[in-house]
Amino acid sequence: MNLELHHKRVFITGGSKGIGLACAEAFLREGAQVAIASRRADNLAAAQATLGPAGSPPVTVQADLADAAQAARAVQQAQAALGGIDILVTCAGAARRTPPDELTPQHWRDAMEAKYFSYLNVIDPVIKLMAAQGHGAIVNVIGAGGKVASPTHLPGGAANAALMLVTAGLAHAYGPRGVRVNAINPSATHTERLQQGLEAEARLSGDTMEETLARASQRAPLGRIAQPQEVASAVLFLASAGQLHLGRHPDHGRRGHAHRGLRHTALPCRHAPTNSRPRCSCSPTLKAAGTARCSAHPPRFRQPTAAASAAR
Repeated sequence: MNLELHHKRVFITGGSKGIGLACAEAFLREGAQVAIASRRADNLAAAQATLGPAGSPPVTVQADLADAAQAARAVQQAQAALGGIDILVTCAGAARRTPPDELTPQHWRDAMEAKYFSYLNVIDPVIKLMAAQGHGAIVNVIGAGGKVASPTHLPGGAANAALMLVTAGLAHAYGPRGVRVNAINPSATHTERLQQGLEAEARLSGDTMEETLARASQRAPLGRIAQPQEVASAVLFLASAGQLHLGRHPDHGRRGHAHRGLRHTALPCRHAPTNSRPRCSCSPTLKAAGTARCSAHPPRFRQPTAAASAAR
């Protein structure tokens, strides 16, 4: 499948580790021009060495994206180095996982700074640049914690939920101007962040790390933790020309749909009453995913979808 990503200019936040690093490698292999951002120079140097065999060396930008001024400078540096930005992938920022009895109001504030604002500080200037040029794609890698509450991830989950709303709202606002905005909510993925979360869960439960990891694997639909490369594959598809029809649709009160954890709008979907109980007539592929409430309709409407994340 030709994703038409050759020579696309891609800016990836959090691109030095985990899912962001996997995304950078995947885009480079598709022939894209890539810039990655991270807070730490040593992480950027290590990432550049890792990514060398994948294609042209990526541009590196050091910045703390929780700081709006640094984020704005990072966007300017990436834009200047690449000659523009066609695709933005946000992966930077994560709230520390903490058992609920250890939480304070400061933990909640810190979570919004670390996750919500580190995303928004970059999304805001980039989406305006994209709107001015008349095209662009943004993929926010958020996390399942915004959909399913976890006792050790409450502040971070709240930040994730806020980002999900921002994604939907910006897709609505900027879709008519040629900018597509989507989000992925990966389930547990094998990264350093996962290790931190498992340690917090082990403290809460009193179990060993081995027992906690085994329990996390059992919770996953496939019986294993996802790999960053699997999430990166979904990111590339959403950023590609192949998903142009997964954007906002003018029907349904301009509200999109969530299928398997991806934000899909502009689906060929009509909601017309065929009997006493109206049904959603999405494509057969999406119907096969399962059944859940359609977010674009009152509770009596139901639409095929699944609560599983895109990475599953």
